[in-house]
Amino acid sequence: MRAGSITQENFKVEGQLGSRAIRVLIRVQELVSARGAYDYVEVGSYLGRSLQPHLQDEDCRRAVSIDLRPDLTPDERGALETYKGITAQDMIDGLAVYCTPDDLAKLETITDTSDALRAFESAQFDLAFIDGEHTHVAAFRHFMNVLRVMLPDGVICFDDTPLVLTGIRNAVTVLEDLGIPHAMAFGRGDITIIALGAQAQTFIESLDPDMTREPARVERSARRRASEVALREARPHMLTEDKVVREKIIQALKEDGWDVQRAKKEQLV
Repeated sequence: MRAGSITQENFKVEGQLGSRAIRVLIRVQELVSARGAYDYVEVGSYLGRSLQPHLQDEDCRRAVSIDLRPDLTPDERGALETYKGITAQDMIDGLAVYCTPDDLAKLETITDTSDALRAFESAQFDLAFIDGEHTHVAAFRHFMNVLRVMLPDGVICFDDTPLVLTGIRNAVTVLEDLGIPHAMAFGRGDITIIALGAQAQTFIESLDPDMTREPARVERSARRRASEVALREARPHMLTEDKVVREKIIQALKEDGWDVQRAKKEQLV
């Protein structure tokens, strides 16, 4: 894919990817495509928004979509996400509005978890995108399944970094323990990019500087998300009955950047 040949305007299929995430993913696709023909796999496709640019990229030979498509999925935000009954065929029908029959011929859909990759031969894919169940455990499991089918110089991206940061950290630890050369960057739009192989750092440095975020900011964002969930899920009396616990919670919130003020009497319900 020639740089600039796919832009945000090409993402016609509806979905949850925002403009900043799309910009980062386009750049990653351009860098992978610049090497020549490539094979792509993603875990979690929903309506196919992240699939469309690969199906339309003449350098992409094969695009594999893995998505169990349950009615509800667990989520680190403390809620269950609903798929609204969207099936793989619904996704294909939506993609067909914008993609040619030749584009769609590249697509293989698997209605299963990423465990299905265990039946694949190793070292097949150049680029992977993990955007499945938004839990730390699932993100790490998807990574382990994806890793075994990646080529030595492959690239693995994660979506929703603040929600699955622990899973991403565990993934990096595995790479370190296995002695696999790699480099990582936190991208804007909550995308994480992990490049593999001897040229991994060069790949990461080829990203536009304004596409990445400082690790400290990502850490703060992840802690803030966790704090929001904890506060929403906690019973109100937990913050008032135990003075020591209450003070510790307030201090932790302040350290995460929250403005904690004592409520006025008329605000209490």
